[in-house]
Amino acid sequence: RRQTEATMMYDYTPTPMGIHIAAEEALEEAQMIPPSPEQLASVSERRRLPEDEKQLHSLLMIEGDLAAGELAIPIEWLELLAQKERVKYIEPGLWIAAEHADKYAAAFEGADRQARLQIVLRLLRYRGAWSPEMLAERYLWMEKTAGDLLSELCEEGSAVESDGLYYHAELYNLARRETIKSRRRQIQTLPSERYAALLTNRVRITAPPMEQLEKALGQLSGRPYPPAWWESVLLPSRVGGYRPELLDSLLAQGNLFWHMTEDRELSFHRYEEIDWEEDRSTVSDTLDGNEKVIYEALLKRGASFMQRLSDLIEGASVYDILIGLTEKGLVCADSFLPVRQWMNQKDLLKGTVRQRVTARSKAKTTGRWEISRPLAPLTVEEQLEHIFDFVIILSRETLQSLPLVQKLSWAKALETLRVWEYTGRVRRGYFIEGLSGIQFIRDKDFIGVMRELEQPRDEIIWLSAVDPAQPWGKALPHMEERAFINVPGTIVALHGGIPAAVFERQGKVLRCFEDVATIREALQVFAANYNTRRILPSLSRLVVKQYPHEIEEALVQSGFLKEIQDYVLYRSIP
Repeated sequence: RRQTEATMMYDYTPTPMGIHIAAEEALEEAQMIPPSPEQLASVSERRRLPEDEKQLHSLLMIEGDLAAGELAIPIEWLELLAQKERVKYIEPGLWIAAEHADKYAAAFEGADRQARLQIVLRLLRYRGAWSPEMLAERYLWMEKTAGDLLSELCEEGSAVESDGLYYHAELYNLARRETIKSRRRQIQTLPSERYAALLTNRVRITAPPMEQLEKALGQLSGRPYPPAWWESVLLPSRVGGYRPELLDSLLAQGNLFWHMTEDRELSFHRYEEIDWEEDRSTVSDTLDGNEKVIYEALLKRGASFMQRLSDLIEGASVYDILIGLTEKGLVCADSFLPVRQWMNQKDLLKGTVRQRVTARSKAKTTGRWEISRPLAPLTVEEQLEHIFDFVIILSRETLQSLPLVQKLSWAKALETLRVWEYTGRVRRGYFIEGLSGIQFIRDKDFIGVMRELEQPRDEIIWLSAVDPAQPWGKALPHMEERAFINVPGTIVALHGGIPAAVFERQGKVLRCFEDVATIREALQVFAANYNTRRILPSLSRLVVKQYPHEIEEALVQSGFLKEIQDYVLYRSIP
């Protein structure tokens, strides 16, 4: 069933005519994928032989000249046709239809170039690939003459040269199309959970914490998420022993910066992505009062510590002004502390005066402030490369499930992807069930990705339901009887990509979908991850109030303590 479904999906490309036209224009300029030797041989292969002398004459009329031994036919047929003056034997040892005698005479005796071009083109069409040496030997021409004729046919677009051999352009393009179809047919459609396993396998790497952090931010750069997710969901799950100081230290190195969007979401970017040429002086026209003063000072002075700005205004807090400009996406700092304090504003207001003063003192001495600059627009190809880095398999669903600072529509992406397939840059197929329509994998990733899909790791990983590496309910439809809500308070155990258990409502509810042995292993992994703050890092204890009674023993074995009717997991002190 999967293979039949996959075959149907190859031909299902409901794309607008504009995309087809754009793709055709791009293909004319692109260096397309070469056809395989097997397909080149196949398209030139003769399907049937003539069955009598009449069919042999028709073949000569269509295909041109015939040399001795090229076809397994009785010599008597040629002699019979010669007696009837329907074929002729001419120098240099070729049989031709009598109707072509004048053309061959013009080509060999009169050296008529047009006649020679027609003869050579017909030869390429029906006798496969030829080199200048082979052509010169067949027609007793000079090798240079044969090479010039083949080159002229290439310039006209009637022939194609590859590795010293010349092919008829129609056959070469047919072989190329068949090669692409063959590449597609080699693909076996796999169940949805294989894609989930593929994504989760890339969440964690073995490396020092700072290297893990750099890798994580590299993968997630350009993706805006709610600010609170970065240090409660995204970074702890990817960085062993994550601490806020790690992010502050990395930002202070000056390679990355954060940016607040108009929707008050936050993304990370590299400084080389900035469009330094865009004039930002007009931004201050939209501001007034102290905000305008501070913004213009940062624009003029460049990155500055807060103390250098305090003498510019009187009777107001520079800290409050900078936080206000941060909310508008107009300034940023080379520390993440201002974002943390911005998120904790309500708690600070409820706190003591001493707590508020301490928070502002930290802000004054931690990090420099600068204006937020726009990003240089990326080409479609650059955007696609960044997207492939994360989603691995690109389809309509995987693209639409990914938040992007620079939006890219599926229709626009498809214009380039169709060209990339013909140039061998991507492989197209129906790789994963549950992802509708066309799917693409970069050719350079194809072998490794297919190996991972076919042989997924047998391991359990817990992720927040909102983590972009958790695809269920986003790019992939939920599995039957295993659905959950994608909110930060939901933590999912994926066993080989399949949801095995779910903690909901910050751990208050535990739902299990697998046997007790698998759940026991999952809970032990959960406890280890909880103790190292990979999941729910802000909770000092987790209280499970609803759970299947058959897994109570597994809870105890995993470190949960029973308190009345609840099971509680305390974070151990390292």
